[in-house]
Amino acid sequence: MTIGGIALVDSLNPSLFVAQFFLLTTAKPVPRIVSYIAGVLTVNFFGGLLFLTGAQALIGGFLSQLSPSLITAQRCCSASACWRWASGCR
Repeated sequence: MTIGGIALVDSLNPSLFVAQFFLLTTAKPVPRIVSYIAGVLTVNFFGGLLFLTGAQALIGGFLSQLSPSLITAQRCCSASACWRWASGCR
């Protein structure tokens, strides 16, 4: 019950209002906004549930087995993608 309450409050997070304002400009905005909020609520609920059940330890164990060069390559790719996105080169 507590996780559901936290997820419900977080689904109304002010940082999500930009997407909701965009959805107001589309056809049939109310069902789209309700669906959007329900999706955020669902993702937050199951993400919190995974966090509480120990998925963090599982993911941490998986990541600790990766080679350092693979992690470095992933970081370089992520940094390059962020730079390209920020400079407008999509």
